[in-house]
Amino acid sequence: FLAQNFSAQIGLVQRDKNRYDIYLSDGTEIESYLDGTWKEVEAKITPLNFSILPPNIATILQAEYPGASLVEVKRKMSYYKVKLSNNMEISIDFNGMILAREFDD
Repeated sequence: FLAQNFSAQIGLVQRDKNRYDIYLSDGTEIESYLDGTWKEVEAKITPLNFSILPPNIATILQAEYPGASLVEVKRKMSYYKVKLSNNMEISIDFNGMILAREFDD
């Protein structure tokens, strides 16, 4: 996952009881479960690549919000909570149905 989606080097990895916190040199923070499945990804400086999301979700978000960059993604039980560079927070289920949109100023 890291090698496929990020070019920055790993700066620090901390292991908690049931997760890893990974900090990359470009300011990106990744929280993952011990099995390597990511739970949350947040970009502090460099925008995230939409490829971290399933293709159907990435396509929908890019079509709905052209020009917006991916800033933060949280994987929930049955949906993703996504924050874009235009301050929109979108909840979208795994099938691509947008559940909620909120402007976070």
